[in-house]
Amino acid sequence: MVLFGPRPDVPWYADRIPEPERSIIFSVKPGCIDPATLWNLDEGEKLSGKEDPEKHYEEVIWPQKIRKQVSYIERCCGYGFLRKALSLVFSVER
Repeated sequence: MVLFGPRPDVPWYADRIPEPERSIIFSVKPGCIDPATLWNLDEGEKLSGKEDPEKHYEEVIWPQKIRKQVSYIERCCGYGFLRKALSLVFSVER
């Protein structure tokens, strides 16, 4: 595992990632943090109040997460991501 890279899904979801996204995501080492993780820090709030939170995750959040992971891998710009991550951290702190 590396610091920056797509954060692994639980096996139930990882096994269901469609191709070609699956091949792209699994072509790199998993990481602790990626843009999808930062985007989804408030997942609990996004799911709060939903009639079927699991369905909302599968139909809305999860597809966006996969797209963000693939986009990050395709750009694979660690310094740009680090700059973005630090920017987000400091904006949240204010």
